[in-house]
Amino acid sequence: MSSPARRAELANNLTLLHCGAEVVGLLASHDIDVVLLKGMALLDDVYRVDERTMSDVDLLVRPRDFEAAHRVLIGAGLRLYEERRRPRTTLRFHQRAYFHPRGCNIDLHRHFDEPGRWRIAVDELFARAERHTLQGIATWRLCDIDTVLHLCIHLTKEELGSLTWSVRDIARLLGRRSIDWETLVVRAGAWQCRTAAWLALRLACNVYGATVPQRVLRSLRPQALRRAYLAVWLSSQQDPAFRFLHWRRRRQLLLRAALLDTVGQRLADVAGVLGSRLADCYTRSVDAT
Repeated sequence: MSSPARRAELANNLTLLHCGAEVVGLLASHDIDVVLLKGMALLDDVYRVDERTMSDVDLLVRPRDFEAAHRVLIGAGLRLYEERRRPRTTLRFHQRAYFHPRGCNIDLHRHFDEPGRWRIAVDELFARAERHTLQGIATWRLCDIDTVLHLCIHLTKEELGSLTWSVRDIARLLGRRSIDWETLVVRAGAWQCRTAAWLALRLACNVYGATVPQRVLRSLRPQALRRAYLAVWLSSQQDPAFRFLHWRRRRQLLLRAALLDTVGQRLADVAGVLGSRLADCYTRSVDAT
């Protein structure tokens, strides 16, 4: 990265760090615990502050604290991003996004992804979380195994068709922290994200040179028929993995079900998506009358 580009990256990240610390401190003053997600949690021993591109601040709160956190942020002058066309779908998929007065985006999460896609207990994430400091403010970050699995899930959520950070983050983290692989395999099974973990870890190995034991990849890989279907659309040798970038908008339709481990997940996912879309259609029809 050139010196001007690195300086711009540094300035952007410092602004995000200051905004993130301000929001975390504000929520902590109202007894709301926060876990940092993605890039913000890695700007310590994984990346220097000018090495990792960031576009927003991702914060996880317990589901029972979600509405209280929303009121605190609105009361502090942050502006809610309102998706008028699909409000229920946006809330389901993206939780809530806010504009900070300094120009930063703050994403508030109560889960990693849409309900029904994965079997993750958020309270257990908080119980395993590690202490972290953000600009002098005490907060939390996910434990290493939860961080890796969250990045695996995030890759399948929206990043297969574009060059982003999840796979690089995994490779970089594996090179700097020690992972209990047996626990990771067990937890991936409990979360029902074995396929997502297999895909992301294999990419981290093949594209960025990460080291993952072969026994782990064998334990995580899906059955042969689903592997063959995924191989039609996804490469294990490139990032982004999606082979047909001109079909990028269709990748979720093509891959969504295949990336889930069980039939129950797929049924719950379809029901949830259809329910949200129908609710949005009803809302638009009411608004139009």
